[in-house]
Amino acid sequence: MSRKVIFVRGPQGAGKTTMVRRAGLEGFHISMDKIRDILAGDMLNPNGQFIPSHENEALAFQILDESLNRRIARGEVICVDGTLADGAQLYDRWKKFDAAGYKGLVVDLYGFDEALRNERNTARQERHRVPAESIRKMQEMAGKSPIPPIMRDNPKITMINPTSDEDVTASIRKMQDFLRDPRCTRDLSAYERVIHIGDIQGCYAPLIDPASPLKDGLDPKAFYVFMGDLFDRGIQNGEVGRWFMDEIYGQPNVALIAGNHEDYVEMQARAGDDDIDMPNSEWVRFSWPQLKAVGITSQDCGRISEMSQDYLAYRWGDQKVLCTHAGFARWPSNMNLISTHQMRRGNGRYSIDVDAAWSNTHAGSDRYQVHGHRNSAMKPTITSPLSINLEAQVEFGGHLRIATLDEKGFTPTDIRSTVHRRMQDDIAVNRAVKRTAASRHAPLMPWVERDEELPKISQEMLDKMRDHTMINLRDSDSLSGVYSVNFTHKAFNDAAWDDYTTVARGLYIDGEARTVVARSYEKFFNLNERPETQESSLAKSVNFPVHAYEKANGFLGITGYSERHGKLVIASKSVTDGTFPGIARDVIEGAIGPDGMERMLRFNRDQQASLVFEIEDPDRDPHIIKLDKPRIVLLGCVRRSETFEQAPYEDLQAVAKWLGCEVKQRIAVLPNEKALASFNHRVERDPKWQWKGAPIEGCVMEDSKGFFYKLKSHYYRNWKRMRSAVNHIRKAKLTDREPGMGRYADMGAPFDEFLDWAKTLPVAALEHDIVALRTAFEGDRKVMENMKDTRMEEQAEARAAGQAKHFSGLIDQIASNEKITPQGIEGFIASAMGDPLKAEILKGHNRYEELKARAELEDAESEPGF
Repeated sequence: MSRKVIFVRGPQGAGKTTMVRRAGLEGFHISMDKIRDILAGDMLNPNGQFIPSHENEALAFQILDESLNRRIARGEVICVDGTLADGAQLYDRWKKFDAAGYKGLVVDLYGFDEALRNERNTARQERHRVPAESIRKMQEMAGKSPIPPIMRDNPKITMINPTSDEDVTASIRKMQDFLRDPRCTRDLSAYERVIHIGDIQGCYAPLIDPASPLKDGLDPKAFYVFMGDLFDRGIQNGEVGRWFMDEIYGQPNVALIAGNHEDYVEMQARAGDDDIDMPNSEWVRFSWPQLKAVGITSQDCGRISEMSQDYLAYRWGDQKVLCTHAGFARWPSNMNLISTHQMRRGNGRYSIDVDAAWSNTHAGSDRYQVHGHRNSAMKPTITSPLSINLEAQVEFGGHLRIATLDEKGFTPTDIRSTVHRRMQDDIAVNRAVKRTAASRHAPLMPWVERDEELPKISQEMLDKMRDHTMINLRDSDSLSGVYSVNFTHKAFNDAAWDDYTTVARGLYIDGEARTVVARSYEKFFNLNERPETQESSLAKSVNFPVHAYEKANGFLGITGYSERHGKLVIASKSVTDGTFPGIARDVIEGAIGPDGMERMLRFNRDQQASLVFEIEDPDRDPHIIKLDKPRIVLLGCVRRSETFEQAPYEDLQAVAKWLGCEVKQRIAVLPNEKALASFNHRVERDPKWQWKGAPIEGCVMEDSKGFFYKLKSHYYRNWKRMRSAVNHIRKAKLTDREPGMGRYADMGAPFDEFLDWAKTLPVAALEHDIVALRTAFEGDRKVMENMKDTRMEEQAEARAAGQAKHFSGLIDQIASNEKITPQGIEGFIASAMGDPLKAEILKGHNRYEELKARAELEDAESEPGF
């Protein structure tokens, strides 16, 4: 640390203020004269001279003390200008600085050439001219009360006594040299590489991780820069302290930049073995007890404080690098004048993107900066080419970031912390130390409030699912030992729902750890699809009130967390890898950014949660409802447990706000049977029913005890039928048949007109999704009708090729799955034969005969129903 104070003392007219100005310290200068000028205007003395008023001396001294206290608390460079003739008074002033860890320089002008001083005093402006008698009294006092030896012999204080103009010029250079810390500017070109270690925050595990360059100790060919915040907030402060004192302290190839949490280290060093006077601080209640438990003493804290420095500006080859704890928007013009407070906390708001600002300011230069402390957007280590950000909230289970500079440039290493403070633990600490909870925290889920551990899946449940003929288990490609559990097509087609098939929907299990890594809702049904959802008996199934939520029109994206792999899990369509999980990840990250992704990982990890989203992507996955752009809608927060439990809607709204995404909208609260029946009827049967002026897919209905069912809007159901009709027309055209449209005879206007128009379109136009076709129909119908067949046919062929590849892969999966029953394979073949394109692909596949044999079919085409 390098807090500095300069006392410039001497009689009136000695040139103190001029000296301060010449030294470039006017902005750091405080004096009684300055305060007097603020408190009152000039007054007329008995000699008829206008001079500064001395009528408010008590108040002026009070303001001086208050200002010094504030400046000292911030660790500012301070230049005190005053007569300070009484040496004991100067010592009293110094003690305040000594207690705060300052080093001092005293420039004593009481020995300055008397004749020259008098000459200059006479030449001063009237208001600044001092009577000779006043100067004589100050000189006498300085002689009678010299600076005491306890101050004069203090190794923290340097004394200089200029007596001439030449001495003053030399003293100004000494003042500037005094402000410099020689450790802060170095040429490190002799080292093979420079390794920068981000905020450690009391997290030991990442330091010795196999990926860490510190795991085997220090390499004498490398130089190591620790970016500050060694302790606090993590739960391994003792291990970090012991490691640092045993392995790092005193090594010649190490620099320690002081961070804001080093404030507590310095305070502890000054307090000795007693607790510092901050009973509700995290340091007193958690960090210091952990350090003391492994033998770290206040003397060790003093050693760390002496080792620490405000910054490091170094050269490595042709590159110039500035290392600070909090980062700057540009390379400061004078590093030596920046306060400790700003060095450790940065300039500007915490949220300022100093990385982008630095890279813009220094574009095209060889000036780099490395910093920690602030990264509210959770940007990667290197996003701005000239600014390296090493803050990643390691203490909350983020990453320890390390950046190595060598001949290849800066190379980042991110090491996820596996021993850390959980979200709920940090909230508890905030409460304990009476600190307002940080905005990074989401609300605690009910099961976390109950302080329950992540539940294990019962062996009975695992065995039942493995043996169930209506359940498929699919291994994850990227997460070994993790597999998805889903009901089969036959279960869906035959409505074979039981206690296991209803659970086996969007469920992802770690078979080795016997935990749920992600899960969605249990299977629930449309109105009138099951006995319990029949309109006639619905009132007996639900508990009022019933809440109606908007049903977004996309596909489910299910997020969770794998403890064994230490990864965020994003799944969809029964898989954790592939097209739809990839789309889900893209759209989610596009909506909430990298900081939101990191928050979501920690939330799912710490709160045993699985967040369920509706993923809408109009380009890659168009549905029935027209969408303007990709978006996500948070549908639910489900506990990662085999027993279904979800968070209340109010908590879900808070989680969405914290993540920065949309949440499902509550459309209505229905208090009784009559209101529910009326609402069901309007949504499903009223062609004009909309939500907020636009058609939607429908509603998810949820009662007060978690019973669900679905409503599909009149608009959605009919345009979904139109999508099937278009596909029917397309297949007929491919086989030169006249499409049979009898099944759509009940549609009425405007759907009859749409179908008549669709039958006039070329096959290539019919390849378009229903949203594009409906938009053309409702607007300029010629857009589709006049499309050149050649271009559209090429697009159709490309789509057909992709579909063929996908279906061929599905055939391989079916054939390789030994758990699928003959009846299941028979159903698959029957479904394929109903589509001319799929039938052609299936019959040409090299495993077709194998499938027929397993299904016990002599000739699949001749079987009834195909």
